[in-house]
Amino acid sequence: MAHRTEFLTVPDNRRALLDQNGITTIDVEQNDRPGLCVMSDTDFAMRLVEGKGIPRVSIGSTMVVTVLDASVRRVHLIPDYERAVSLARQLHEQMYPGAMAERFGRG
Repeated sequence: MAHRTEFLTVPDNRRALLDQNGITTIDVEQNDRPGLCVMSDTDFAMRLVEGKGIPRVSIGSTMVVTVLDASVRRVHLIPDYERAVSLARQLHEQMYPGAMAERFGRG
């Protein structure tokens, strides 16, 4: 599934603040730098961080495609919406072969 996100560099005070306010984040690495992807309430998260006087660092929009199964959690950062949707569909087909065709009466 693709989600609109904001990317923040990681200091623990940001993560703790967001967790305390019920904002979902995923640890990611982009351009060899650790970061957080804010998965929900991005506008609120940015206002919350700024309101606490925590400096903003490297914020940008991207799409996140996550793969969650019993053994692995993978996170793909994709800058383009269409490519993110395409990747999500491909990954879904790999995990659940034929499910899309059955759903739309093609299987």
